[in-house]
Amino acid sequence: MKKEKPFEIRFASLEVGLHQFSFDIEENFFVEMNSAEITSGRLKVNIEFMKEDNLLVLEFRIDGSVNTICDRCSDLLELPVNSNNRLIVKFGEKIYEETDEIIVIPEKENTIDVAPYIFEYIHLQLPQRKVHVEADCDPETIERLNGLNGKVNNEETIDPRWEALKKLKLDT
Repeated sequence: MKKEKPFEIRFASLEVGLHQFSFDIEENFFVEMNSAEITSGRLKVNIEFMKEDNLLVLEFRIDGSVNTICDRCSDLLELPVNSNNRLIVKFGEKIYEETDEIIVIPEKENTIDVAPYIFEYIHLQLPQRKVHVEADCDPETIERLNGLNGKVNNEETIDPRWEALKKLKLDT
């Protein structure tokens, strides 16, 4: 017997019309999806599932927050996630190219696993650069980073090797 997946919706037995589904997303979801960016999170996913004779329309509403690593100080960073997304599922052979919003599944299919779509929609909400407000970053890490940039106490220092090279004068 096939093991039922926690994010699988069995639509074959549903009547035509609007249906509601709700999922809670926690740390184990991101572990199972092998997420490298998101370490954990607490999100609520509500799906309005419209079943029609020849297609399905899924409206995803995702609210909550995720934890990731700050790109500046490598400390834990909590980011809010608020997303509305639509997925249209059509039945049949792939006659045309799928889009971000439309997928085609075989007519004999009777379930849809929404986990990959939830995962994708959450990742689409993350900013390209994930950083704390500079005041919230780990001060020790910021001080070390400034030292690598040649700054000590916000004053620029010159590498002594460059200073020695400046004293050399080449006659041309």
